[in-house]
Amino acid sequence: MESLRLITAAVFAVGLTGLAQSQTPSTAPTQDPARAAATPPSERVTATGCVQREADYRQTHDTARSSSDTKVSDTADEFVLIDAIGSNPVTASHPPLPVGTAGSMSLSYELSGPQEARLSTYIGQRVEVSGMLKPEMNPELKLRDIEVLSFRSVDGTCPR
Repeated sequence: MESLRLITAAVFAVGLTGLAQSQTPSTAPTQDPARAAATPPSERVTATGCVQREADYRQTHDTARSSSDTKVSDTADEFVLIDAIGSNPVTASHPPLPVGTAGSMSLSYELSGPQEARLSTYIGQRVEVSGMLKPEMNPELKLRDIEVLSFRSVDGTCPR
């Protein structure tokens, strides 16, 4: 009978310990499941196109910077890849980039990241850019953003 009481007390104590631990708030950050599903991760892409100053792109496409834009810098060191063709992983979040065939549709991308400033010497030239395609679209430019990881000059001409 005494051993039955000890076993019962031990089971009760273990149960209380488990209950107390399950009610201790977690310090690990949690992510909203709806937000996680709505924002796909960035994807590695390679695209070939022409480097253009963002200011020139904005002027050509009549997309002036909004007055609510909090960026301190102007668009002098910001660039866009125009007439882009290439390949990327096909997902539900975006269609494939067209492959370089005659008559294929070309796209434009906003460029960003630490390597972007180095593109200033390639304005008006054709380059191959590798980087991470961000899932969000720039609401002003209506362009997806490639965070440039690397680039190289390639043969070809760009529109004037």
